Amino acid sequence: MPASVQAENLLEVYQQARENDPVYLAGFHDHEASKEVYDQALALLLPNIKFDISHTERSQDIVSSENPVFGSGSTSYPIDEYSLSITQSVYSFANWAGFKKSKEDVNVSLPNWRMFVRIW
Repeated sequence: MPASVQAENLLEVYQQARENDPVYLAGFHDHEASKEVYDQALALLLPNIKFDISHTERSQDIVSSENPVFGSGSTSYPIDEYSLSITQSVYSFANWAGFKKSKEDVNVSLPNWRMFVRIW
């Protein structure tokens, strides 16, 4: 008889079986995926904000000029550009239809997954 026999309680065996059950895991991941699709569909309905910054250093050599301030020599100066744009579609049937479908998919997948969890 082996000297070290490890006994496991029924709850540990049940949890291990549930964690390794492919049907349970498929239901869980299906529900998680439907939540992600919902978030992506919702994002299409929200405004998009874009902010761009550009910094350029300009230098030039002035050989001759009619301007008395810059008659000759060299000069350099920075060019900074900032751009902010906010866009949102007024109405997109495809975006709203996709959002509605993803909402229904989440509402269908959650009860199905919960029912499976209760059976388990």
